[in-house]
Amino acid sequence: MHPARPGGALVTARPINHLPYPPPMRWTKGEFAVVDNQALIDSEAVHDFLSTSYWARGRSRMVVDLAMERSLSFGLLHGDRTVGFARVITDFAVVGVVEDVYVLPEYQGQGLGRFLMESVLEHPALAGLEVYTASRKARGFYEGLGFEPLDDPAAYMRLAR
Repeated sequence: MHPARPGGALVTARPINHLPYPPPMRWTKGEFAVVDNQALIDSEAVHDFLSTSYWARGRSRMVVDLAMERSLSFGLLHGDRTVGFARVITDFAVVGVVEDVYVLPEYQGQGLGRFLMESVLEHPALAGLEVYTASRKARGFYEGLGFEPLDDPAAYMRLAR
């Protein structure tokens, strides 16, 4: 017997594959493109950068690959070269968390980080979600995109394993 809501309406779970997911997306700005097609994102290049970053130092290739596969991942491309990256951990229903955002140093200062993040935030699969991020060094960047500090950051907790 299915659980019932007051008034007799049945409560049933729907499988995740009922969600409409758009075809691979691509945004362009001059010679640069942001894509959500993981086949076009160089996971080795992403690992090379992340494994030396202050927030993901030492992260293994296997962990980077799993994180990319299990997230909505975005590559910033210059031709075929992956020069930036971002991913969103999400349930596609309520919340998304932006992680691992970078643009290679030699490509910074051209507005490409903003282009990358604006593309991420425009993705139709994220429409209507609350989106969070955390950053020690880029707070002003994210505020410029409309992010605001949490009302009560102390309410959030972490379990690191």
